[in-house]
This record gives sequence, structure tokens and C-alpha cells, in this order.
Amino acid sequence: MLIVVCIKQVPDTTQVQIDPVTNTLVREGIPFIVNPYDTHALEAALQLKDRFGFRVAAMSMGPPNAEATLRKALSLGVDKAILLSDRVFGGADTLATSNVLTRAIQLLNEQEEVGWSFAASRRLTVTRPRSDPASPPDSGTPSSPWWTGSKRSIRCTKGSG
Repeated sequence: MLIVVCIKQVPDTTQVQIDPVTNTLVREGIPFIVNPYDTHALEAALQLKDRFGFRVAAMSMGPPNAEATLRKALSLGVDKAILLSDRVFGGADTLATSNVLTRAIQLLNEQEEVGWSFAASRRLTVTRPRSDPASPPDSGTPSSPWWTGSKRSIRCTKGSG
């Protein structure tokens, strides 16, 4: 079973600069790091890997230099890294980003069974695909009010970040 962790490359907040003319983030010369909240999701997934033998994939949507973020995840013990990068993704808002990530997870699920998907943004979001969304999680797995979804779709519950 595969656990997918969505991670994001973010600017190091100790060195953020805003262009006074365009009011946009100055990316040149600013170091980027793995979103600190995403490192918590990675750690949770890697603990499940160690405990139950699951495989872990890190997925990120961003520019080509986001590869460094995925390499960091690989160095922590992730089995697979997936970078979703295309100029059409530039400037994507939260909805567009979630649509791209959802579709990528769906395609990944066609290749191997995706058991959990983690994403973090101030709060940890965990989705557990199930064949029947109305049924409780499989016995022997942790139960959580965050879990929702079906075999072919990953959704976040209200207020999950």
C-alpha cells in the first residue's frame, strides 16, 4: 500500500522580501525549504512505513527547482518522489492546486493502491480512501474524523486546511 504525502517548497520565512512595485515575492536569492508543516506529515507517513511496511511517495506541484524539496524527502526515507511541474500551473490558487494534486493521486492510484494521502497546511489533513465512504475505516487502522473519500477520489473535509 502507498501513502502519498503532498509537500510544498516555501521561501525561508526569515529571508522573505516583497517587491515594492509589484507586491510579489522576490524569489531570486531567497532560499527555499520544505514547508515545516509538511515535514510533520512526512514524519507521520514514515512512521507508518516503519510500523506497517507501507511505501511512501512525496508529491509536489511547483517549478523545476522544487526538485530539491523532493530530494530532501527522499533523503528522509521516502520511496518515490513525484514533481508536477508545468508553466500552466504558475499562479495556481488553492482550488487549482488541489485539483491537480487530486488528479495526480487518482492516476497514481491506477498504478498501485493508494492507502492514505497526507497534506499539511497549518493543520494536518489525512484522507483514507475507502470503497464505501459511509462505512467506518477498516478495522485495525486508526480512526479519525479527517478521513473521507472513495477509492477513486481524494477530498478534504471542511476546515481541514
